[in-house]
Amino acid sequence: MPRLEHVSEAVPKPMRNIRATARPLLFRTGNADTPISTWGTCFLVGRGGRYFAVTAEHLVKKAHSSSVVILPCPKAEKPLSLSRGFTWAEDSSGAYDAIAYEVSVTNLRTVVAKESRIIRLDYLPTYEWEANAFNAMFFLMGYPGDVNSVDYDKGQVLSSQVVLAGRYDGVSDIQGTIHRLIVENPLELSHFYGLSGSPVMCLTPRFCSEPTMAFCGIAILGTPESGLVHFLESKTIVSLLDHAVEFWDGRLPGSQSS
Repeated sequence: MPRLEHVSEAVPKPMRNIRATARPLLFRTGNADTPISTWGTCFLVGRGGRYFAVTAEHLVKKAHSSSVVILPCPKAEKPLSLSRGFTWAEDSSGAYDAIAYEVSVTNLRTVVAKESRIIRLDYLPTYEWEANAFNAMFFLMGYPGDVNSVDYDKGQVLSSQVVLAGRYDGVSDIQGTIHRLIVENPLELSHFYGLSGSPVMCLTPRFCSEPTMAFCGIAILGTPESGLVHFLESKTIVSLLDHAVEFWDGRLPGSQSS
């Protein structure tokens, strides 16, 4: 199904690169009349020489990885091959509301490989952010339902990424691994559906130097009425990836894979 995807070029290159890691999350429905649906955001990361797509677990629920469609960049015509999915055991608090799929990149076209971007999580400074959280500028990048849809008459997926800026508001009352952001809503989105699964980043000021950018976590819920977005912290995501690799390689029994 053809896609129309809005990508803004009027932003600094570092921001373009990090924005490119966030991708719309699509699903194969199995219905001939409505073959594709769009519902949420995912993002691409790398760790230990392997590549992953990460999203909020509540978006995919029990869907098999074969029904999940992730295109790594606007120029991609074929979805990524998602060979495996890994999530923690069921947890109703949302404390572990994340799922990771291992991604195969061996058959990507050259132009797609060049255009695609990942968040590299091999070094602690890339995902360590809490020490200066109250002085940092936070932002998340995702595909809310207000500006993303499928035109079944024309056979087109209409994708548009939104960036919401915010500031840190502390640890959530939900659970200690979940944090709050107070976010701006300049587009006056009527809801935040579709922003679940968005990567949350921050920029921390430095003396006589450019700000440092860090991966802070994954958005899991929020509302325009409250002005809040809750996100699962980055260290939990990194731990999920490490446990996933151990499980897939046969070194960790008893967790869920799909």
